[in-house]
Amino acid sequence: MNKKLLAAAVAVVVLAGAYFGLTRYASNAARSHVDAVIAKAGPAANVVYKDVSYNLFTRQTVIADVSILPPGGLAPTRIKEVVVRSIDETSPTPAFLAMDIRGIQLDPATFGPADAARFAALGYTGPLTCDLGIDYAYARDKRELTLNAISLAIKDVATLRLSLALGNLDFDPKQAATLLFTYPSLLLLRSELVYTDASLMERVLKQEAAKKGVDVATLKKTMAADADEALQKEQSPLLAGVVTALKQFIENPRQLSISLTPATPVPLGQIGRAGSPEAVAGLLNLQVKS
Repeated sequence: MNKKLLAAAVAVVVLAGAYFGLTRYASNAARSHVDAVIAKAGPAANVVYKDVSYNLFTRQTVIADVSILPPGGLAPTRIKEVVVRSIDETSPTPAFLAMDIRGIQLDPATFGPADAARFAALGYTGPLTCDLGIDYAYARDKRELTLNAISLAIKDVATLRLSLALGNLDFDPKQAATLLFTYPSLLLLRSELVYTDASLMERVLKQEAAKKGVDVATLKKTMAADADEALQKEQSPLLAGVVTALKQFIENPRQLSISLTPATPVPLGQIGRAGSPEAVAGLLNLQVKS
């Protein structure tokens, strides 16, 4: 064999061995870290997983086949995988975190027989498949928390996605009680909630139409008329856009977004003192789109 080809082949083997060796080392380190977190949560958490791996290129940790049985739970909640995309490991309370919890098998019976019956009445039987994502960053120097997104996607039901930015905040989940007292002084910088339907609204409208003994089209017209009547009583130009968006969503229930973008940061305590719904909408620059 040509010496250059032999040297190249040896180099490839060495690099491949080094890569797999480092990957195994990193995965073992990640597994130890996960075990430490579970141990810190205590035996009551009852968390079991199948495997932990770490990707050197993407720098993501994947925890596969997770099972969680909370205290008093009748059956464990099973999760296909937890993907930690980034996390601050330099402090007890991570200043940033981005993770996805995929393939959550959630039985409606977990919420109680009443809720399970409601889901069954809408045609949802058996466990629901959910994906949960969270991505946030806290700037300690500015005392600002930016929730880039927290999302919950339930297959064949709907997806909710919330983004939020708060100021004047000391971020420490362990001090939740203190946070309650400082709530009025927290500043709302911006927020957006987006609902994307995946058949839930269609099922709800069909169910309500059946209760009233009408078809879905007739129900939609009635709801739109009620919205117009409410707007005429309020005589509020500011809320007219909100009602229009809601009517559009009723007619075609696909996506609805609610955004708050005040001109200047608003203390949360001021919102409750704003007065009328129109005043609150103006203070927060409320916009609803469908």
